[in-house]
Amino acid sequence: MFEEQQPQGTLMQREEFVFRMMDTDPAKLLPTIEESYKRTCAAFGVLCFAGDPRSVLMWSHYGANHTGVCLQFAPARDLAVFPRALSIHYLDEYPTINWVVNFKESIGATLLRKHSRWQYEDEYRVSIPDAAGKFIPFRPEALTGIILGCRADEAAEAAVRSLLEERAARHLPALRIYRARRNARRYDIDLMAAG
Repeated sequence: MFEEQQPQGTLMQREEFVFRMMDTDPAKLLPTIEESYKRTCAAFGVLCFAGDPRSVLMWSHYGANHTGVCLQFAPARDLAVFPRALSIHYLDEYPTINWVVNFKESIGATLLRKHSRWQYEDEYRVSIPDAAGKFIPFRPEALTGIILGCRADEAAEAAVRSLLEERAARHLPALRIYRARRNARRYDIDLMAAG
């Protein structure tokens, strides 16, 4: 909160601020703390990755009900971005935030937690303070494939192929294209090469 209100503040001003906060009735502080928390969370850049491209629920929730695409990455091909991806902790309790010491780190930890019912996602996240809405570049060779959802239409496939032509014109590594298909016998998805 001090950094938000006085970004150029000195160490002595910070100490005075902390002592004032400690002397303030917690009930009066709560709205200010909650607002600071919301602003800090909104400023974090979050990049999410799923574990299994065949997850029916993932396609339903994040793949535009199976009409979208899924990007496939080889994390070892970009050691600047992907090692920062941390696994989500699936718990039933809210995280505890230390409002005084390591506040941003505490908020970062909250961004790595979800309720246990989301565990099927097998999610990994890169969380970067003050990077909300910013582009996070990755090495082109880290992107290895594109998977079209089982309900993706011809226009979606044409758009993907057009982007791949642009990629080839820039002499970037070729990608594999897959199409998700509903399994004939189980509630499952199979991936097939799309040529």
